[in-house]
Amino acid sequence: MDIDAKLAAYRSRKKKEQQLEKTKKVLYDVATLQFIHKSGPKSEPTMSTDENAEYFETTESEREVETQTEDPIGKKSFQRLMRVNYFLYFLLWISLFILAVEFEFGIVFVTLSMLFFIWFNTRTGPRKSGEVSAYSVFNPNCEAIDGTINAEQFERELRYGAISVH
Repeated sequence: MDIDAKLAAYRSRKKKEQQLEKTKKVLYDVATLQFIHKSGPKSEPTMSTDENAEYFETTESEREVETQTEDPIGKKSFQRLMRVNYFLYFLLWISLFILAVEFEFGIVFVTLSMLFFIWFNTRTGPRKSGEVSAYSVFNPNCEAIDGTINAEQFERELRYGAISVH
């Protein structure tokens, strides 16, 4: 009986924790407008082998006709919703800016707004698995990403001009 009571207490505690986590997630989604982002355009589902074979049997012109006739209504409404969302953010910022100017803190508000904008437009989280770093020393075998310049290329460009690279 003692084990059954402990098991029941454990299950009730876990159920409460799950409900609390679910509530936190819903509140976070509402506060950060994640429900809008989740309802956006979805990625293409993967095709099964039968569908894949059918896809390659069709000619390119047939595929072009199919893609031209499809109208991504969801994408258009998502874009419209995002424009409205950004417009509302802008109106909120203007309202707060006017309020800050009234209290003679306009430059402080603009500076803090710029820092806020920079902070939220840089990724502060960890990289996804398989994603290469912009710094080649952190990549396996020190592989550089496309578009970076190395010392040898820089030296060739200085000596022989930019034509020597191509």
